[in-house]
Amino acid sequence: MEKISPSNRIGKELKVEILQIRNAAIYEVEKELAPKFIQKYKRGYPSLIASFSEDLEALLSHLKLPVRHRKSARTTNLIKKSFLEEKRRTRAIPGFWTGESSLKLLFSVFIKAC
Repeated sequence: MEKISPSNRIGKELKVEILQIRNAAIYEVEKELAPKFIQKYKRGYPSLIASFSEDLEALLSHLKLPVRHRKSARTTNLIKKSFLEEKRRTRAIPGFWTGESSLKLLFSVFIKAC
């Protein structure tokens, strides 16, 4: 992929346009902005546009979620966060009395994460 410095004018323009696409209020708006972005930059940055086009659905799938869940869905790795939380809680509790108590802890971590 081409190296694009965020400090130059083109780098700043690219960042602004990509953030506008990512932060679109609704999925349909993103569907209008993305092709315009692709058309505008495909000649100057072909590998950037190829990568962007290839992963477009995955990159913008968070727009299909309710608004209040979008930021956490696009900025966190839910599985990793859940396992780290489980590890943190088990350090605080040195031992479990039964297998059921450990399952309750794991279940509560996963319920809280969702």
